[in-house]
Amino acid sequence: MRIAGWVGRDKVFSFETEPSYYPEYGQSVEVIRLANETELPQVIIKRFTGGAHCCVEQHIITQDRNGGWAMVQGAVLDGAYGYSFEDLDGDGSVELVRSDNSFLYLFAPYAGSFAPLFVEKLSFDEIMDVNLDPAYQPAFRKELAYLEERAQSDPALWGENGFLAAWAAVRARLGKGMAAIDEATEKSRGDEEDFRKFVCPDGSPSSACDYENAIALPFPVGLTVHLIEQGYLPVQPRP
Repeated sequence: MRIAGWVGRDKVFSFETEPSYYPEYGQSVEVIRLANETELPQVIIKRFTGGAHCCVEQHIITQDRNGGWAMVQGAVLDGAYGYSFEDLDGDGSVELVRSDNSFLYLFAPYAGSFAPLFVEKLSFDEIMDVNLDPAYQPAFRKELAYLEERAQSDPALWGENGFLAAWAAVRARLGKGMAAIDEATEKSRGDEEDFRKFVCPDGSPSSACDYENAIALPFPVGLTVHLIEQGYLPVQPRP
């Protein structure tokens, strides 16, 4: 799809998305203010790729720091909706709000996976990870309350690794990550076959080696590694 924008009679941008393999699903286009720094609002393109549990591709057309225009690749997200746009910190501008899809299928099948809240913000033509900004602590406290309410209505969740991983991740955003890992380890009913974190024999991410050579980590170790890799836990530099 080709999309172009005009200001008055002046054409200011023209971009083309990659051909869709699922044209019957179509694409959506909306205009919304995501970055307060730019003169003009942004154009968001969403396209459903088709397939089970998949996926929405997203692009954002926005001005850069020099006033030119760029098309930025957003996250490819599970489901059919993509980002939601919410003012989480009450500053009058919206954030790009989504779930962290890296938790899906990791410690449990899809139906048993929980994906924690993930917050990004657009600045000119850069999508920034703002999850560590203290301004979003209330949003993570609300997310934690939601998860614990789910477990209160379904106590079996307290033993399921898919739930415990997301619960520990949200607590990590609130500065309680290591305590949450300890508690998740105590509550877990054990490793779930075929749903564990894998690493290469030298400790590098599993994408760096053949699947047959990868090593499955026990749940508490795999959870710790994943939280570090995804930025939920700080990495202490060696002295």
